[in-house]
Amino acid sequence: QLSDNSPASVSTFELLRSPRFWLIVMSLQPLILTISIFMVNLAPFAADLGFGAQDAALVMSTLSAGIIAGKIGIGVLVDRLDFRRVYFMVILVMLIVLGLLTMSPNYVMLIGCSILLGISSGALMILQACIVRNQYDVAIFGSVMGLVSLTFVSNSLGAPLSGWIREMTGSYSAIWLGLMCLTLMLSPAMLRLSPTPKIPKVVKEPG
Repeated sequence: QLSDNSPASVSTFELLRSPRFWLIVMSLQPLILTISIFMVNLAPFAADLGFGAQDAALVMSTLSAGIIAGKIGIGVLVDRLDFRRVYFMVILVMLIVLGLLTMSPNYVMLIGCSILLGISSGALMILQACIVRNQYDVAIFGSVMGLVSLTFVSNSLGAPLSGWIREMTGSYSAIWLGLMCLTLMLSPAMLRLSPTPKIPKVVKEPG
């Protein structure tokens, strides 16, 4: 576990050399990659399952509803719990969803998976801000947030790669299984970050 001490002023080069920065990036990559690949492939995946374009559009709308719920719900949770615990709750939900997607879900299950991944998507920005806030001084909060977000650009490769895997294997199961494996490999990086500091309770003097 890394110390929670961070300088109030640090250069971009120093940030990029920091193990803490890359632990944050590693822990968030499974979330952003899974969500982006699901969104890009939703329509063709739904078609593979025998659902039409209107059905896929409805599933996409439930994803949007999940995003809103995730932002509100996860925001409440990180105010009350260690952000690492909240992170692993989201990861567990995502792993369950990926497992269900490999089983060629029916339409109701697909909608449920979409809502849960929407919640995970809504959680991403909240968790990113909460993690950075807890690991770095407020004076460099914006710089760190920007650099972490910049690393998400690498996930643009997820769309063509997932399409190639679909063409090679004839299904999306290998993609969902691959994302499960990636999540299991990278998510433990979160354990090396310092936890949310405990706020001491104020004891009222008898008066």
